[in-house]
Amino acid sequence: MLLLLARLGLRANEVATLALEDIDWHSGLLTVRGKGRQLAVMPFLSEVGIALADYLQHGRWTTDSRRVFIRSLAPHRGFTSSSSISMIAVSALERAGVDVPRKGTHIFRDSLATQLLGAGASLTEIGQVLRHQNHDTTRLYAKVDINALRKLGLPWPGDTPVGPYILPMCAALPGICAIASRVQRFLQQDSSRVLDEFAPTATPIRKYKHC
Repeated sequence: MLLLLARLGLRANEVATLALEDIDWHSGLLTVRGKGRQLAVMPFLSEVGIALADYLQHGRWTTDSRRVFIRSLAPHRGFTSSSSISMIAVSALERAGVDVPRKGTHIFRDSLATQLLGAGASLTEIGQVLRHQNHDTTRLYAKVDINALRKLGLPWPGDTPVGPYILPMCAALPGICAIASRVQRFLQQDSSRVLDEFAPTATPIRKYKHC
């Protein structure tokens, strides 16, 4: 179940409604019932197929239900809502000692999008994997990896006066005045520490209409 969330980016409801006939073992394809009753056919990785086969052979209760995932408590039937899948995901995160602000199944989709972005995938390709109809939705998942950006930072030229280059821009772009003053305070520090200082305010900067 967790591999479907983490490796394929399925939503909780898509996992809950997954049926036995949705798995094409011969072709290695999975039929997913997405939002708005839309059907999507996705290839599943070998590790996902192995985990599914192992669960169906050794972990699934014997039942007449055609749902793939069955409740462990009687009556043994498919999950009635996505909330049960979310609870299982939260429990797994807690057992693994993962402390994230947003616990639930969407953290897996968020992480998958970030990993794909780091591997060089475009937002269009990520949107196709996550089955987004709107590119703006994909951008919400593709978070910037600050640690990866830090590796690209060059040593800050401490002997180079930053004022002549940045401060005059304040007249045209008032929104960067606060940034310029913070850069001045960090002239003698390397770019990694400057990045740490800027990271918490990277998103709020967008509120300035001049930028």
